[in-house]
Amino acid sequence: MGIGLVIAGFWHVGEVGFPGVKSLLPVIGTVFLIGACESGQNHTIMRILGSRPLVMVGKWSYSLYLWHWPIFALVNYRLLQEDEWLRVLIKVTLTVACSIICYKLVENPVRYTLAKPRFQVPAYGLLGLVLILCVPWALSSQRRNYINSKQGAAPPLVFDAADARQTWMLMGDSHGSMYGKILLDYARQRDIRLIVASSAALDALPGADERPNPFWNDSLAAADQYKPDVIVLACAWSAYLDPQGIRLDMAIKSLTTRTRKLIILTQPPILPSSATRERIRNGARPPFFENEQDKSLRLSRNQQIEHVASPNVYVIDVDNLLREGGRPIPFFGNDGRLLYHDQSHLSAFGAAKIVPLLDSVVSAVTGEEIGHVPAPVIEHIGAEVPGKLR
Repeated sequence: MGIGLVIAGFWHVGEVGFPGVKSLLPVIGTVFLIGACESGQNHTIMRILGSRPLVMVGKWSYSLYLWHWPIFALVNYRLLQEDEWLRVLIKVTLTVACSIICYKLVENPVRYTLAKPRFQVPAYGLLGLVLILCVPWALSSQRRNYINSKQGAAPPLVFDAADARQTWMLMGDSHGSMYGKILLDYARQRDIRLIVASSAALDALPGADERPNPFWNDSLAAADQYKPDVIVLACAWSAYLDPQGIRLDMAIKSLTTRTRKLIILTQPPILPSSATRERIRNGARPPFFENEQDKSLRLSRNQQIEHVASPNVYVIDVDNLLREGGRPIPFFGNDGRLLYHDQSHLSAFGAAKIVPLLDSVVSAVTGEEIGHVPAPVIEHIGAEVPGKLR
């Protein structure tokens, strides 16, 4: 019974929902196996589990546990489109090799050394020192790579520059935060102070029908406090814009009085359910096309955004940066990097496509040549919408 439950775990326990109720399969199975061995009645199982190969696996098991997860994750990410047998071969080979080396050179020597009483107090002190150093570093790394105000715009995140010539402010929901790292890098390269008031899962537009929206009010308060020269606004427009565009008009009226330049980013294409890393690992391949219902709603909301372009309101057409016309949604860039983080959010590599247009916006307004990025193609769509950029 124990062996059967452990084997069943290979088919029924996966990444999704783990740990969960299904985790009881191998756990209870292991308990039954231990019980059978402890009873001393099943000598066959004891001989098998006591064989040299399985004992060695048991000794390496902690190193195997530590090494397998980063190796599996990185191989699955970098070799996404390779055959499964090749990925499995690389993952297992690297995991076993790293585990054996770690066991022999680190784990085993350290365990025997720390077993001596005189080394135990220094070991605990070293552990505390490592935690003191590593926890702030990990939190800082997270903050550097996902720039999100978390608790909303009160207070926002402030990234100062030593000789700041301008102040920029990022507003929006998770679609705003997905541009946070790119804007922070951009700001640091150009001596710009960046204020981040975007926050995932929050409605970043003024309340409809005069209903108050605390997050929007906090964002306006931050704009009043920091007086940004440029405000960048990005949202999941298909989720928050009303068909009449009332909320958008209210937002533009409030923001244009608080900044010299307002940049609005349209919503990028939404990937179909087949365009996930798991589906690609299991055989799904580009080209990927947007679901017609998602596409229709998103394009109608993007058109609302494009129509508000004016000399002080610049609209960057993110859709057109990623593809042209009805072409498929690009999942990989020319360098093989993933352009999407999930079905609706761009990765840092996808979000970076807006950078040349940011330079063009600033250059067009200030008359200054900025940076050394290649000049993008800029189309002024008629005299009435000079702020629309493609």
